[in-house]
Amino acid sequence: MTCSRCAYKWAIRKRGDIPKNCPKCRSTLWMKEYHNYTCARCEHTWGTANDSPQRCPKCHTSKWNVPAVQRPAKSETVVSKLDPALKERIYGLYYDGKGGITIAIEMGLAFGDVMDALCEKFPGDNINL
Repeated sequence: MTCSRCAYKWAIRKRGDIPKNCPKCRSTLWMKEYHNYTCARCEHTWGTANDSPQRCPKCHTSKWNVPAVQRPAKSETVVSKLDPALKERIYGLYYDGKGGITIAIEMGLAFGDVMDALCEKFPGDNINL
């Protein structure tokens, strides 16, 4: 006899008597075909007698056999739609130490417009909110 789970081999002592468990790993599934799977998302490896598991037992994703999509980092340049005079006022307030939220409130502008102007002027920098 050979266990399909741990590959242990042994001889039966009594003719016609099929054991319930593998003597080594104690698996009750020793007679069934055993499959090993690896999750494409978290790289967890597990074994089961199920030939089509529904979820990864570690991360619980149902897409365990589909690799995660690697998305490239955004490298688009930001262009502000505000007029140049308004942008210069925003830059002046920012140089004075005010954050983006404070500038938006004081000038009555949308926060996104202020951030676009600051990101256009300081690309790649961390903007103070």
